Amino acid sequence: MKTAKIAIIGRPNVGKSSLFNLLLKRKAAIVENTPGITRDRNYAEVENNGTLLQLIDTAGIENFTDDDLAKRMNDVSKYAIKEADAIVFIVDGRDGIVGEDEQLAKILQKSNKPIYVVINKCDLRSAESVKYEVYALGFGEPLMISVEHNRGIKELKKELFDFTLKLNEESNEDEIKQELLQKKNEVIFTGGKLDKNQMKKALKEAELLFEENVIDTDETDYEKLNEELASQEELDIEDDRWLEEAESESLAEEEFEPIEKFPIRLTIVGRPNAGKSTIINALTTQQRMLTGNEAGLTRESIATLWEYEGQRIELVDTAGVRKKAKVAENIEEMSVTSTMRSIRAADVVCLMIDAQTGIQTQDRVIASRAIENGKPLVVVLNKWDLIENKDELREEARHIVDYKITQIKEIPILTLSALTSKGVHKLMPQVLDLYLRSKSRIPTGALNVLIKQLTAYHTPPRRKNREIKIKYVTQIDIKPPTFAIWANLPEELPSSYIRYLENGIREVYELDGIPLEFKPRNTRNPYANRKKPSERYDPRKKDKTCSTKTCKS
Repeated sequence: MKTAKIAIIGRPNVGKSSLFNLLLKRKAAIVENTPGITRDRNYAEVENNGTLLQLIDTAGIENFTDDDLAKRMNDVSKYAIKEADAIVFIVDGRDGIVGEDEQLAKILQKSNKPIYVVINKCDLRSAESVKYEVYALGFGEPLMISVEHNRGIKELKKELFDFTLKLNEESNEDEIKQELLQKKNEVIFTGGKLDKNQMKKALKEAELLFEENVIDTDETDYEKLNEELASQEELDIEDDRWLEEAESESLAEEEFEPIEKFPIRLTIVGRPNAGKSTIINALTTQQRMLTGNEAGLTRESIATLWEYEGQRIELVDTAGVRKKAKVAENIEEMSVTSTMRSIRAADVVCLMIDAQTGIQTQDRVIASRAIENGKPLVVVLNKWDLIENKDELREEARHIVDYKITQIKEIPILTLSALTSKGVHKLMPQVLDLYLRSKSRIPTGALNVLIKQLTAYHTPPRRKNREIKIKYVTQIDIKPPTFAIWANLPEELPSSYIRYLENGIREVYELDGIPLEFKPRNTRNPYANRKKPSERYDPRKKDKTCSTKTCKS
């Protein structure tokens, strides 16, 4: 079933992000009374009674402003109107219809998209009078809702459900049309190659198909038409180079099988103004994220869905993380919390670093957070085109990543320029490689053979004058690969020895740059200290050894 794209549109501070969170049943967007918190388009999928919706939270559109940032936010939101299948237009039931609502209504009318007008804060008395003002906008009957008190949301979901069903009916008609076009293509292509003699008449047939717009009544005998065209004399074509290009492109097309049925989540983190939003725009080749020279443009974690070689990718843009001492505003504190939550939910983390400033202490802190949460990490040195001493900086970055961030060696470091898109093509193959290796499973038999060899080569140190014996190891989880170790003194296993085992597994099974987790477990018998049944005291049994009153007393 086709997913319906629903854009939530309105002027600032009318409750767009609150409705977005309520429909998702989770806090995906930061909500504050301060206008202008949302600055980018935020994407998220949700099930609605068996149908799928892709919700798009947008920045508030301000039509009467000279502010450059506000204008850029408007452009980002207006793009959401273009790509959406339907629009939820939110009006504030407290303030009523204002000039910005009227201007926005004119923009929405030109979009020729289905518009669902909802009046938020309908629990207020003034909301009823606003209902009659909304009729003047020309969108029909509005829906009365209250996001804060969860009123009217069922009615809105019902409207969106009906729209999704209707959208899928139209999609089925498009599929029939595609099948018909496929038959037409059999006229154009013969044996996988373009027949230049048949091109003109075949193109004319295809044009007639769209002009007539008739699907069910088409009774053309395509086999007969193909035979007639094959017997035609050769047609003169002045320049057939474009045909050769089309042929090479058609033969070079590949169908990529997705790695996962669900989206792989790539979270992009870093300090402010490191190029996090720019890299997403470069990957998607669209202006999906608001960018600029101002630091701190992104205030919350923004997810956007994208497809790379058949695999769906969820790109998560996050707010820049500054030193804790510099975080003063409540909004920035919530932004940092949102970033850390996005790291925990990621499949792969991309750390963006401004190559002009190099790897700073805050970059190392962010990288450590990703490793601590077991996330594969790729370090990106952005703005590489502005660097002169490239070899020196690359060596310095490798030393810092290997010895000052974590004990994990060979974390990939890429160099690129997000603004010019130079080197951006290297990122996604590296991300998919990290994701696949983080899902690695090692057979228990082979794993125990390796551990036996490692412990024979370098035995565990003695503790409490006793020898530590590793009895058994098995993998219990993936993402990250997690191993349980049974030993006689698990709490005494030094972290340095566990790192030794880690590095051995990482080297043999090509898990360079992948975090591994170890969970020592005890081999002691849990019933060892319990008394035998014959030794337990039973009050029901009488003491037969002494029966005198003196002994009993």
